[in-house]
Amino acid sequence: MSTPASELAERTQLAVRAKLLEVAETRLALARAHRTHNGRALEFATRPFLRELMNEPALPDEDIMKCVKCGITEMMVVSQFAAAACGLDVMVALPTHALSDRYVKNRVNRPIARVPAYEELLGAAVEKADSIAFKAFGQGTINVVTAETKKSFRE
Repeated sequence: MSTPASELAERTQLAVRAKLLEVAETRLALARAHRTHNGRALEFATRPFLRELMNEPALPDEDIMKCVKCGITEMMVVSQFAAAACGLDVMVALPTHALSDRYVKNRVNRPIARVPAYEELLGAAVEKADSIAFKAFGQGTINVVTAETKKSFRE
């Protein structure tokens, strides 16, 4: 017979798994509709690693070392949108206000303007917040913060 504490832990684990699967399903649906900051669809044929990452039930919680223009940033944007759409609060940390500003204007705002599903999620938010630092998106939020580090890292 299980104890109340172990039952609660088990229920919590099941709820977390269910939410991760919801986010994964939403991420796959949004990936099909997504348009990059350049107006292009995500490219999976020449980037099979993206398909593999997109099919994961949860994104890896470790660092991803990558080259430029390989699609990982766009995949992360879709993942952030999916998590917020499913009611989670997302935090994106960038090194400076200048990079934060550029990231949101190019990687977040442009896809929102190009994809009707994103515009709907922005408009459907209970809270109405749409700024560089904070967006109410679906049932969740996307909060872009800066570390203001002395040694800059890249987006």
